[in-house]
Amino acid sequence: MKTMPRWQTLDIARGWAVIAMISFHLIWDLAHFGYIAENIAWAQPFKAFGHTIASSFLFIAGISLTLAHDPKIHWRAYLRHLALISASAALVSIGTYVAFPSAYVFFGILHCIATASVIALGLVIFPWPLALSAALFFLLLPFFFSSPMFNADLWQWLGLSTREPMTQDWRPLFPWAAPLFFGVAAAKSFIKPKTNKSGTSGPIAFLGRHSLMVYLLHQPLIFTVLSNLGPTTR
Repeated sequence: MKTMPRWQTLDIARGWAVIAMISFHLIWDLAHFGYIAENIAWAQPFKAFGHTIASSFLFIAGISLTLAHDPKIHWRAYLRHLALISASAALVSIGTYVAFPSAYVFFGILHCIATASVIALGLVIFPWPLALSAALFFLLLPFFFSSPMFNADLWQWLGLSTREPMTQDWRPLFPWAAPLFFGVAAAKSFIKPKTNKSGTSGPIAFLGRHSLMVYLLHQPLIFTVLSNLGPTTR
């Protein structure tokens, strides 16, 4: 079974994104359990911080997808990775449904990465302007078009509804597939695979190399610790 090469720069970038993600969720959890002011988690600067982190992960995912499968798609590696992301997304949905049945994650960042990666696979084999055009289309369409018909549960994941659902993580396809497509365009236009050293080293790169595992484990761990520290306002 062929193992796809790794790029140290991407692992380090992803590692810093992981650190930012853990910091974001720690602050949110502290507010949720009443250890800090609840309004901090709903402040616009804090939300912008979360959006930046999500965009970073999606952008890096687009770059990684392109470097791994341009100019030739390695189907076995691609399908194995897609299955892993999809299974992880399902695990997040199940876990959050148990913890927050009225606001569980039905289309969060992992769901978006999995779905956008299917679309992006077609963009990888074409010149970069197509990926750039797709990114702009997915980014801008929600600003010009929405409809109550997409409010139904079956279609909300598209992101074209007129209301936002109650959920713990909301990264609908429109506009959140855009950063991943921007990553594809960037990788195809000016990132050269040969300039990325293979292999990883250091704690930051280690986090980046195991970002999915960290993503799945850190929130349950933080929740367990904070819920056992003492009385809260919840």
